[in-house]
Amino acid sequence: MLPAYPANYLGNNGNVPPAFGGAIAELHAAFAFDYVDGDVAISLPAGAQIVGFDVIVNTTFDGSATLSVGHTGSAAYYLSAASILGTAGPTYSTAWLTSGKWFTVLPSPEDITITVGGSPTQGEAILVVKYVMRSN
Repeated sequence: MLPAYPANYLGNNGNVPPAFGGAIAELHAAFAFDYVDGDVAISLPAGAQIVGFDVIVNTTFDGSATLSVGHTGSAAYYLSAASILGTAGPTYSTAWLTSGKWFTVLPSPEDITITVGGSPTQGEAILVVKYVMRSN
């Protein structure tokens, strides 16, 4: 049985998600030091299953910046105040692994939010959310 997925769903970047199976999709969201209020960065469709996150820092953040990644209702659902914004280039935090929230099929569309903590006055990065489509 083929999974039901919203074929006409367009994410906030205008892309249609992969139909099903092993195809991994990525959505990218640029953000800056002034994302302090849990700003919506990416919208995932119902049936999406998150399989990974990456952060690529273009301009280093100052002011002891931290990054929280969540969803509407919990600003730190996926990552809570991780100090991964201090160097340029791809960054990784073991805090992603402790969230325990990956690989769950989203029952409804979900907005992924970004909150930059600390007191930065500079910094720009890209959040990459990797997901596949599942039916349940």
